[in-house]
Amino acid sequence: MAKKLSIQELFMLHAERCAQLPNMAGKQINGTTKREYQGMNKISLYLTMKEKGFKSNEWLTHDQAKAEGLVIVQGEHGTPIFNFKLVDTEAGKEKQLRYYLVFNRSQLVSAEEAQIQQEAEEAF
Repeated sequence: MAKKLSIQELFMLHAERCAQLPNMAGKQINGTTKREYQGMNKISLYLTMKEKGFKSNEWLTHDQAKAEGLVIVQGEHGTPIFNFKLVDTEAGKEKQLRYYLVFNRSQLVSAEEAQIQQEAEEAF
């Protein structure tokens, strides 16, 4: 009988398989750290970029965008990404699944632009 895999084990297996795919997704990078996304995050971000017609391959979390003085365009939604972090537990170090929402740079505008757009909408 085959061993039943946990969700984390299934995720890791899927991520490893995605990492073995050809480099079809181009570079998908974090707009702040300039680190390239890997595995299934890379593919997911690439597919989202193509589906929504984004011109940028840079992605930022809400906090990263805020630190750069950017805000999310009203009505836009983030794309989920996942990673693992090693945490200390009573049993030793274990991998903990982390979930983040990232936004393509095309979904962000400066705070000043957002204010101008809001004022223009209120005028009508």
